[in-house]
Amino acid sequence: MQKVKMILDRALLIVNAILITCMALLSIWQVFTRYILDAPSTTSEEIIRFMLIWFTLLTAAYVFGQKKHIAIVFLVEKFRERSQRLIGLAINILWVFLGIVPMIIGGIILLSYTYSETAPATGLSMLFVYSAVPVSGVCIVLYALIDMLRGGSRIGTAGEGEKG
Repeated sequence: MQKVKMILDRALLIVNAILITCMALLSIWQVFTRYILDAPSTTSEEIIRFMLIWFTLLTAAYVFGQKKHIAIVFLVEKFRERSQRLIGLAINILWVFLGIVPMIIGGIILLSYTYSETAPATGLSMLFVYSAVPVSGVCIVLYALIDMLRGGSRIGTAGEGEKG
């Protein structure tokens, strides 16, 4: 399981690094064409917007997997470790449900409605853009399942055991 998590971590980091680099370069290009050439590039603006959707959802999945997301733990930390693990397990089960139902199933339904739509400036299929929803849902479900199988469902732990 640890190997699967490491592969998923690395894949998300690489994809996000590529996305943020491309967004930065396209933003510079957008500023250049707008203010120097006085002819703004509409395609780069649209591509940046689509990359931002992917970047946001994949980063949210990565942060979830690292247990660096916002969590309110002050109440749960008052329980014994066994109770914390049970609460953590229940929360992971809830995350699996939320990852499957609204993100994966709902995302696939969204794709079925938007598969024929195209973006106005680039002509890209909106299927590509909205695929970020079920893909990030799969990542969140995988992270929650890995955490449950590793037995690391204790609330209040971040990453690999460091407090955060």
